[in-house]
Amino acid sequence: MSEALGLATFEAPRQALFLNVPSLAQREYSEETARRIDAEIEQLLGRAHERVRQTLDAKRATLEALAKSLIEKEVVDRAVLGQLIAETADAIGRFSCS
Repeated sequence: MSEALGLATFEAPRQALFLNVPSLAQREYSEETARRIDAEIEQLLGRAHERVRQTLDAKRATLEALAKSLIEKEVVDRAVLGQLIAETADAIGRFSCS
């Protein structure tokens, strides 16, 4: 589902389940539709990549503290992770308020 493609479903031609036999079935959509599908997927992946990058940048201090803890101890349990998150959130809050 997308605004560009609507609510349609586009499936690959079906192939025999256990046999490695090429399918003779044709696609049920045009080359233009295939290009639109590819463009839509590219946009979705691009937006997801940017969102992940922003999240990692925003949480960098926590990730670095976690990495340091893992290097030292090799294992971090839920309580320690919660403490790391709280400490880095407090530290960031102190820096941004100053």
